[in-house]
Amino acid sequence: MSTAFSADGGTTWALQPGDVVQGNAQAYASPTAAVTRPDGTPLQTWYGTLGTWVHAGLTPATPSFDYQAPMGSYGNLPGIAVGSDGRAVLAWYSNANGHLGVYAREVAADGSPVGGAVRMPGTSNMQIGQTGRTPMAARTGGGMYVAYPTGYPSLTRIRVWRVGAAVSTLVGRVAGGTSATVAGDRNGRMWVVWEDDGGPAVYARRSDRTGTDWGATVRAGRPKHGVSAYTVDASPVGDSALDVFGSFALNSGIHAPDPSRADTARRRRRASWTGREGDVHRARRGRPREHPRRAQARGHQPVRAGRLRVSSAGTPSWSSLLRSISALSSAPSSSATLLSHSQTMSTIAAVKAP
Repeated sequence: MSTAFSADGGTTWALQPGDVVQGNAQAYASPTAAVTRPDGTPLQTWYGTLGTWVHAGLTPATPSFDYQAPMGSYGNLPGIAVGSDGRAVLAWYSNANGHLGVYAREVAADGSPVGGAVRMPGTSNMQIGQTGRTPMAARTGGGMYVAYPTGYPSLTRIRVWRVGAAVSTLVGRVAGGTSATVAGDRNGRMWVVWEDDGGPAVYARRSDRTGTDWGATVRAGRPKHGVSAYTVDASPVGDSALDVFGSFALNSGIHAPDPSRADTARRRRRASWTGREGDVHRARRGRPREHPRRAQARGHQPVRAGRLRVSSAGTPSWSSLLRSISALSSAPSSSATLLSHSQTMSTIAAVKAP
């Protein structure tokens, strides 16, 4: 595992030579999540057939710790978050015999596990996990949150869990394949975002400032020709906006692939975006869900669908999803607004929780 450094706020990056973890834990072949503790110490997490790992610092001289070991094989796609108080928590999906479900466990400053792993309520019968990293976020004011699609035999319900609580909250239902994510703003509100291949569409709900009551579901649309998504992610922007990211499969033909149409779509999207998120490339094929794989066989071309800027005023900064979600600061805490925008039409519809 290597690192990259930016001296200009993320505009350019330079790869740093050398490995920051020991080479016996398969860090070279796994998606990685990382956070920084308040004292500046980075924590990294990844997984493989040998375990689900956490490492502290940037030197291979310190050990990595396997959080899946007490349960048996295997742990998958971990996520990690750290609060302003320095408390760090790891979350991951386990498909080990007798230990199915989404688990969370506190992480010490040196990366070692603290206490025992706690299973997210409502996940004990899950035979499969989502394709993306386990969504994990720290809430301003306290608390760690996990959002995850749940259910058996398929993932049909979206739940959010405050780690340690006796129950998880059902925030959405889906008809097809799905993935979810969670994010928190600086006022203590939490966002849950998920996609539904059965729609297909992206949806979002926002909590109140205590992170307990959830507002109405907002439909955030999808990319043009989008038929399914591999992953979604989200990042709050200030008090009333959210950036939504996604990797989608785009339909370029019902019976056979149409490369010219796919290329046109990719160029059009690249021209309409700004910043690093505008770099369009083919989605990585690692561990795709069955649904996208079948879709690709029918002519659906996977394309990385960069960023949707969700803002309370102005036009969206991209036109791929054609939607903007806005949490209005002047409205009740659980209210939201849906903005639809394209090159030829712009409409606004308010969605307010009961």
